[in-house]
Amino acid sequence: LSNPALITNVDLKTLTLGGLTLVEDVGFGNISFIYPLFLNHSFALTLLSSGMQIIDRNGVVNNFSDINIVGSYALKVLPILSVGTNSTFIYRDLGDGVGRKIGVGFDLGLVVNPLNHYRFGILDIGFNLQNA
Repeated sequence: LSNPALITNVDLKTLTLGGLTLVEDVGFGNISFIYPLFLNHSFALTLLSSGMQIIDRNGVVNNFSDINIVGSYALKVLPILSVGTNSTFIYRDLGDGVGRKIGVGFDLGLVVNPLNHYRFGILDIGFNLQNA
């Protein structure tokens, strides 16, 4: 989700499930599928959901939630250079007082990989423009 060009580092079809509860009524969950195609192309689809419940001083309960659907594509231009993009559909419920909002966002990413060695490790240097 942070830099779409990083999905070119995945060389097998990958399904990832995750989630986290920070405190009693705050947390998020996600499911992501990455599909590498041939040697240089990678696609990913991610569903991310988060929510929180806040009770104000008067005892009024407000529920806030986000649902993000993210489609990603990345291309390995050179063995040491990858570029990628995300397209995000956002559905946000800001509680009873504010209402629901829908939005779209785009991310662009670039990753330079000057070191990729089985003994010395991997060094990725990334640049990312989020919500363009």
